Amino acid sequence: MPLTTINHLQPIKYELIDIAVISWHLLAPVLIRGIEQSDINYMVSNLKVRYDVIDNLQTSLKNERKTFRAQITLTNEGAVDISTGDWALYLCSIRMIEQENTAHNSQGYDLPGGQGISVTHINGCLFKFAPNKDFQTMKHNDSLVLVFNTSFWSVSKTDVMPNWYIAADGLQARTVSSSAGEKLSFVGPFETSKKWKRFPSDLYDPYTPEKRLELGFVKDLKRAPNIVIPTPVEVKQDNTKRKAYFGTGDWIVVAAKELDAEAKYLASKG
Repeated sequence: MPLTTINHLQPIKYELIDIAVISWHLLAPVLIRGIEQSDINYMVSNLKVRYDVIDNLQTSLKNERKTFRAQITLTNEGAVDISTGDWALYLCSIRMIEQENTAHNSQGYDLPGGQGISVTHINGCLFKFAPNKDFQTMKHNDSLVLVFNTSFWSVSKTDVMPNWYIAADGLQARTVSSSAGEKLSFVGPFETSKKWKRFPSDLYDPYTPEKRLELGFVKDLKRAPNIVIPTPVEVKQDNTKRKAYFGTGDWIVVAAKELDAEAKYLASKG
């Protein structure tokens, strides 16, 4: 009986060890690559994003694919390092980013330059920028400059969508503070022809105040020909006897229903 009992217990002992080893292997990748909600919260508060158009004129309408070059700059303005992990930055782009490399490619495309970021087209306008094996820890004030080609052109801040966000599986996504709202302050200026023209043959140039005056958009009458209505806060005129005349019969009074009586009164004075 003692020998039988010992032989029976030994396999059970080894079986428990095997289960423990298997369980450790299953949990180890999670412990190594894990990211917590506090990491997401930190990044959205301290990661400054900036979007710049670099060159709309790198290709023309004669090219097989009309593209422009754009740039995203990510800066860690906080005191805590930003490390690699299963997090990603999501944004909406109305133009296809790296179309030749991201279309129908669910594995993502490693952006050139060795910055350690891959871009993936999720669906529609949604794109994901995620760290890859080459990603280096971002310390305080470190920046990543991501340069890429995008389809067609971008000539206005409103071509760029706000409210980028960072997400990770199993955690609550958060909006990147520097991209939030409708002010689009994270979008760089369009101060050169490479940025405000759509293609090399585009005739558009923004009007300067001098150009607007030259084209006759503004004409200095020196003085108002009639008293202005509605009544301004203050009026100064040379001839106090001069009055505005509304007896031409070709104007009407328009008012809301609540002011119907007042409108009829004014109309009767015409």
